[in-house]
Amino acid sequence: MDSADIERHVRTFMYYTFAFSWTNIDKNFDLVMGLSFGSWTERRNLLDVSEPDGYHDIILQGRYFLQKDERTSYIPHLGISFGSHGASYRGILSRSISSSIFQVNAGCGANLKPNEKALIAGDFGFLVSSKKREQSDQFKTSELKESDFKLYLQLGAEGNLNKWMKIRMGAADVLNLKTNEVKPYTTSESYNSKIIRFGFPSATYLGLGFQFGKLDVDTYINPKIFLEGFNVFSGRTNSMNFQISALYNFL
Repeated sequence: MDSADIERHVRTFMYYTFAFSWTNIDKNFDLVMGLSFGSWTERRNLLDVSEPDGYHDIILQGRYFLQKDERTSYIPHLGISFGSHGASYRGILSRSISSSIFQVNAGCGANLKPNEKALIAGDFGFLVSSKKREQSDQFKTSELKESDFKLYLQLGAEGNLNKWMKIRMGAADVLNLKTNEVKPYTTSESYNSKIIRFGFPSATYLGLGFQFGKLDVDTYINPKIFLEGFNVFSGRTNSMNFQISALYNFL
């Protein structure tokens, strides 16, 4: 065995997710539960460097469909998730890292169908999350606490241009308030640093959908195509689409 084989650094990561859903008889309420477990292997010089010390996530989500009339429906929703991630590192100075996260989101969506060829959708809600990360060794411990509050509004529309093509557009605006509290390697009860961030990130979306028999193709379009034109005219190297997905129904 040569030295190149001995010095190899090997990393593998596995993440398993199991999802369970339930819908009532009237089909106006559904509940989804997700369980996820993570594991990995990290070796250097044929020796274990780190190993998981508890790595799991749990997600609960529920929706209620309230049909006001043939063209209007409301969908209040609630979600809760929490997880715990831990790792142990071996070496001359062994250490452990653990983090826990808790998140709640709630809101209400609405669908409006003005005619058979168009759909307008919206969603308004909030998300609150807290995260704690702790790192320790034989001599000291550090701690980081993060809290996040988001208030969001999303609007979207879809329309049939013809029998085989649809256009979709949307916009999202978020009010984000984030706080970080850092406790470095010390046993003091006071936190040495506190950072508060406040912002209004927003985004817009545009896409086209194509249907050819049992084949559906969806595209998420780069808006620079409309601002700068196709590359053959602008001389640039922009990607025409951010994302393309295809679905074929065999049934």
